[in-house]
Amino acid sequence: MDKSMKNKSASIASSLQSGSYRSGYQSSDITIEHGQAVIYTKQPYIVGEPGKHFIIVEQKRKPTSYIAWAILVTLVCFFPTGIAAIYFARRCKREMKEEKVAVARDTSVTTKRWIICTVFLGLVIWVGVLVHVCTWYGIHNHWATPW
Repeated sequence: MDKSMKNKSASIASSLQSGSYRSGYQSSDITIEHGQAVIYTKQPYIVGEPGKHFIIVEQKRKPTSYIAWAILVTLVCFFPTGIAAIYFARRCKREMKEEKVAVARDTSVTTKRWIICTVFLGLVIWVGVLVHVCTWYGIHNHWATPW
């Protein structure tokens, strides 16, 4: 995108946020990322002034905080890394409230990584405990056999 288009995009974005341009969206749905207007919608949206210029604002979803998943994997899988997942999930929610959407998106990805790490470590630990218990009972002949 050339410099003039970026300037036009930035001016449309600022007029969208200030409410002077009719877009049908609230200003909380519109953010400026790298000088471009981003509207979080279900459909792509064309923004422009009739007869002058237009830009297509790409479709993006608001970041997910994954707070419920973070709490669940903390309780079920592995506590230490689950705490980190909860921390980043809360941080993502806080950044969304402060309307820092780009930072919240990065934090959401970090939360997802911590959740995956927690699930993996939890599975390794649970399988390790199961193998240990089965081996211990097998070595010490604690298996009750009816025949």
